[in-house]
Amino acid sequence: MNKTVTGCIVTYNNMSTIDNAVSSLLKYTQAPFRLYVVDNGSTDGTVEHIEKNYPQVKVIRSGGNIGFGAGHNVVLDMLDSDYHAI
Repeated sequence: MNKTVTGCIVTYNNMSTIDNAVSSLLKYTQAPFRLYVVDNGSTDGTVEHIEKNYPQVKVIRSGGNIGFGAGHNVVLDMLDSDYHAI
């Protein structure tokens, strides 16, 4: 039986590094996988880049820079996976 895995990245103006992180997670995760990216108010095109290039990723706009921990907490009620990675 396959276990399901979710993952979350919290980002803020990380256009220069987000592509490597997202593509690597999607490429190398072997289990059924759903990736969430919580954006803390980026103004550098990070959100638009993810939405355009990774339609399978669920992007959540937090509405402001709420921080790393609070950003991860945003997705907790959405999860139905066996495992979750931050």
